[in-house]
Amino acid sequence: MTPKQKSKRLRRKWRAIVYAKSGNRCAYCGQVFPTEQLSVDHFWPSFLGGTDDPVNFVTACLPCGKLKAHLPPLFFRAHREALAAAMQDEQKRFVAVQRDESND
Repeated sequence: MTPKQKSKRLRRKWRAIVYAKSGNRCAYCGQVFPTEQLSVDHFWPSFLGGTDDPVNFVTACLPCGKLKAHLPPLFFRAHREALAAAMQDEQKRFVAVQRDESND
């Protein structure tokens, strides 16, 4: 087995452990999801000093994982709904601009 294969196998094992530990519950919104709708997230982002220690990994649903990105977890939790609404508004504006440009 190559080092790359070993690494992938280890990541799969850790992912399963993180999912099992959380009961497939998103650490941010608290909802339970099937594993294919989850990701493993650094609770405390790496660039803010978060480590790759297993205690720093949490389960995140795909929408929360995308919204949180590199935000500190407590800030994200406090502003999750506002961030989601702002992202939806931005997406609507983008679609409107694309339509306007295609009509010109």
